[in-house]
Amino acid sequence: MITSRDNQQIKDLKKLQEKRFRMRRKQFVAEGEDLIGAALAAGWVPDRIFHAPDVPEWISEQPSAWAVEYVVLADASGLGSGTRAIAVFDEYEQEDPEFGELALYVEGVSDPGNLGTLIRSAAAFSDSPVLLATGCAEPWSPKALRAGMGATFAKPPVVDAELPDTGATI
Repeated sequence: MITSRDNQQIKDLKKLQEKRFRMRRKQFVAEGEDLIGAALAAGWVPDRIFHAPDVPEWISEQPSAWAVEYVVLADASGLGSGTRAIAVFDEYEQEDPEFGELALYVEGVSDPGNLGTLIRSAAAFSDSPVLLATGCAEPWSPKALRAGMGATFAKPPVVDAELPDTGATI
């Protein structure tokens, strides 16, 4: 069990709250059991999961799970109330996305919460990943992931996308 805030793994976890560190490492954090569950259900494999001692077994039994004292985990969390589990994932690199008949192209959305909401809404009516133009907010930021409520994992967005020539309705 990790008991110190000075543990290098905890220091790195805390730094992943910062965009610059996420971009350099090409990793991001998903905080909370619901987001982690959505990621696992979509087939994502976490690099690490840090969890409090009282989490459900489906989290603590993951091969990459590390138990952490609750106060240490709460200190590393970006949530004001803390959380019982934080997972670290590698960013998704989508080479050739598959498009259906309807796609959402997002341009100029700089607020990560608004972007997450758009991703979540698009998942309800679109059969394609969301296309993010250059300059949009980062879809892997903690705020965007929370607003996306797991939809980001099911259909990862295409970052720095251009309008596709696929015959889809945009």
